[in-house]
Amino acid sequence: MIQYNLDPLLFNLSELAHYDSIGIHVIGTASHGSQIARETSKINYEMFSDFARTDSVTYKDISYPLGQYSLREYGYEYETYHIPFTNYYSESGGVWNDPNGFEGVLEKLKAAKPGDRIQILTHPDRWGKGDSSTPSKNLN
Repeated sequence: MIQYNLDPLLFNLSELAHYDSIGIHVIGTASHGSQIARETSKINYEMFSDFARTDSVTYKDISYPLGQYSLREYGYEYETYHIPFTNYYSESGGVWNDPNGFEGVLEKLKAAKPGDRIQILTHPDRWGKGDSSTPSKNLN
């Protein structure tokens, strides 16, 4: 919205329509941070009325609206950061968040009990770069 001067609702609806047209049905979002969000002390999911703590954000002396539309109005069923979980595993930064790497994550997944809510964050765009610290090496 701020960086590219786009209407976030129209942009999201257009993107969702595009992905639907090629057979990819997106139902949720994970509002990762951005440089502008960090500079304004906002979290990207505050764009949704479900999570907005204020009605606007100011960036470089210009005020931008927040919370005009709900998650559902944007076309989403959930925002990942608001889904409760029991266990969380990630290879963010190219390293699994378990001291034993991916093998440790696998062991914990094998030990999971019915009813456990497990969230796994992966970044497959970083896999297979040939660096021994990348997740692809840990997956082999």
